[in-house]
Amino acid sequence: MEKKKEGKIMYQAFRTERYEKEYGKLDYLDQGRIIKFEQKLKKDHYSSKPLGYIFFREKKCNDKRLLFLIYEEYKTLFFVAITNKKIQQININSILKNLDNFKEEIKRKLIFF
Repeated sequence: MEKKKEGKIMYQAFRTERYEKEYGKLDYLDQGRIIKFEQKLKKDHYSSKPLGYIFFREKKCNDKRLLFLIYEEYKTLFFVAITNKKIQQININSILKNLDNFKEEIKRKLIFF
């Protein structure tokens, strides 16, 4: 299940429904940029900025911020929100309140993957 890329383990990546909805509202160019960022993060997830915890991070993509969780034990990234600077803190607080729910959701996704 682990994929190696240039000596590094390539992580799996999943998206929340919310992330998918936010992604779907973006224009074609932003969607393309985000896909490239997601691919890079699967190989080098620590190139992003931590948000209070080593496993909760953001990656800037122009005026957008990709918020995601890293599950080392599953070698998995979970993209949870696309936000902007204005409402970023609201999204961060919401994600932090729901960490247990996100972990359960990723476990369910891994069972069916």
